Amino acid sequence: MGYLTFKIRTPGGQYLFESDLTLHELIPLVRQITRQLETRPHLTKQLRGYRAVITPQYDELMLAKEYIKPAAQPAPMPSSPAPGTAEISITVADLSPDVLEDFELEIQAFYNPGSSVLCTRCPERDRCPGSGRALRDELDGWIELDPAAPRTNEPITGLTVRIESQHGERLYERTFSSYILQPFVDQLSAYLVVTGRLKRPEGSPNVGDLIARYDGQPRIDPLLTGLRRAAPSSAAGPASAPIRPSPMVDWDALDADEQDDDAGEQNDDLEITLIATEHVDLARKPMPTERCEAVDSPTTEELQIFVGREVIERLRANVREADHEFGGVLVGQAYLPPTGDQPYVEILGIIPSIDEEGKPTPLMLGYERWRQVQARLAEQFSGQQMVGWYQAHMLGARRVLVVTQEQIYEVSDRLRLTRNETFTHQSFFREPWHVALVIDAVGDRFCFYRWQDGTISQCPGYFIID
Repeated sequence: MGYLTFKIRTPGGQYLFESDLTLHELIPLVRQITRQLETRPHLTKQLRGYRAVITPQYDELMLAKEYIKPAAQPAPMPSSPAPGTAEISITVADLSPDVLEDFELEIQAFYNPGSSVLCTRCPERDRCPGSGRALRDELDGWIELDPAAPRTNEPITGLTVRIESQHGERLYERTFSSYILQPFVDQLSAYLVVTGRLKRPEGSPNVGDLIARYDGQPRIDPLLTGLRRAAPSSAAGPASAPIRPSPMVDWDALDADEQDDDAGEQNDDLEITLIATEHVDLARKPMPTERCEAVDSPTTEELQIFVGREVIERLRANVREADHEFGGVLVGQAYLPPTGDQPYVEILGIIPSIDEEGKPTPLMLGYERWRQVQARLAEQFSGQQMVGWYQAHMLGARRVLVVTQEQIYEVSDRLRLTRNETFTHQSFFREPWHVALVIDAVGDRFCFYRWQDGTISQCPGYFIID
């Protein structure tokens, strides 16, 4: 089956950490690919019991086009639209955020098994070590290194992933740059910082080198057993139990639900709670333009955002102290200028999201959490209101290469809204002056989002007020 040697180094080349790893770390990449293939009806049955063959690449990558086994009878090409009818065109840029976000969610599911939405319908739960249902920890027959690949001690420059059916038929093949694994490097680096093995990187994030190994047994640093889904049997020392979110998946109940679905039974136990929100009439007040500092290129044509300098400094202090992602609610007021109907917003405080022990947590709004935030707002910020929310991202690549058949381009994904965050904004922050703040906790960057023509759009800039 093989294994990997993983080395973390600074961008300048200084090595900071080294350990062997099993191929479990490639599960998120393989699952990201196969989830996309599962949406193709002609591949659904052939994916049962599939095998992923990983071929390391060492030369300058000539990124080949993605191969996906076509349907036996391709669908006929649609005829030209009749005059006056609409034609929808989807570009690569439209699709790339979902691709990046899917991989981010796969990473989260890997390190928090049973707590991710991706686990609820995962067909691999009977052979994924994280589910607790796998008969063994080995990945033989699921994910393997290509035995015909060259043997070398050089770091890999990329990976060719080939998905085969149980009978060896090629279903999928594509070569990825090693940049695709940067989210894993960030996650592991953050864990080593928390445990004291690494210092928090200053400026650019750390870089990871992977070396493919085929002979011998992996020598895994005992510290990593607390991070992994399943501690490898070859790891020395006791495995410390990581603190993980409460599982949202009851595997046995899930199997029972699927059996009910197959029998045509319906589940009528769905309970929906509606949270009432009130429309707020805005007072008129002059904008604080004489005592503000512009950040990036804020426009005067759309919603303008004014943030107290103390708020920015407090958020930066929270980032410096944080060892995981966190979020909260933005507090302040929205106003109309003396003339005109375009509102603006002032952010004067924050209400951090905390757990039962008072520790910072990512913002996850539900009915009970919404009531708690409302109570803290009335207690700590009398006369103010929620004007938005914020979330600090630590997981993700500072520089991600998105490869398509025709082009290669870069995306900074720590400043993107995830699918869950988009849902939060659409569900709880629907006023035209509600804003969202995404923080790149590694690069110390801030990015606001606002409503624009019914969609959530990135702001070109904002103002800091004293």
